[in-house]
Amino acid sequence: MSAPSATIQSRDNPLVKRIRSLQRSSVRNRERAFIVEGFRAVTDMFTAGVIPETLVFSEAFDMLRLPDLPGGLVIRTMSNTLFNELSDTTTPQGILAVVPIQSIAPGPADPALTVIADSISDPGNLGTLLRSCAGAGVTAVYLTTNTVDPYNPKVIRSAMGAHFIVPVGRLDPSNANLFPPGVAVVVSDPASSLSYDEVDMTGPTVIVVGSEVAGVSESLTHAASAIVSIPMASNTESLNAAIAGSIVLFEAQRQRRARLRSTPISA
Repeated sequence: MSAPSATIQSRDNPLVKRIRSLQRSSVRNRERAFIVEGFRAVTDMFTAGVIPETLVFSEAFDMLRLPDLPGGLVIRTMSNTLFNELSDTTTPQGILAVVPIQSIAPGPADPALTVIADSISDPGNLGTLLRSCAGAGVTAVYLTTNTVDPYNPKVIRSAMGAHFIVPVGRLDPSNANLFPPGVAVVVSDPASSLSYDEVDMTGPTVIVVGSEVAGVSESLTHAASAIVSIPMASNTESLNAAIAGSIVLFEAQRQRRARLRSTPISA
């Protein structure tokens, strides 16, 4: 770990300008970097083995709170006032990191268990879905064009470190060769009469989760091998995208665990 250089005081400092610019989605996409803020998020990043471009502390932050940090890490300190100006939270914790966005293939080439988030616009919903994907052991998550930026600060906070566990990328759902042969494409639609737990998801599976308003796009619906719903008690509203997607995801994992338990162990 390199020793922090002099405390940054100026708004014209290049690092300050870079952090401020990365608050815009267009810049994040162009420069392939995003901001992770807060003690828990940064420690989750290091636990996952992700090395940031730069680690930034406010003057008030106690660096002894952190575990041993990797060697060669670039560390900068900012004045409390300047750090608070850059923070995206109402109560800044005095620690953030500039993190490179990992590259991912443009489509699910080997989807043991893959999720497509189709036109999910709410950052909290997407972040919660990503968190469930991490917990369910999802191979990768792909987002269609109209889905919210996965590196939006609200998505990052809601995902609780999922970005460091599950690869996230974009895809074009109009690609006719999107899914390899033999892959089960399961689309969630509350209007379907087929229950989500009646579909075999023990093999390679892609679960498509659409927005609450528009649902799943026509091209992905046409590609579905099963369109499922989650049975609800009468007079209740449909579940939001994150909850519905999570229920289907963990059913897939339940089926897979059951299959493993029933598979004889060879001598």
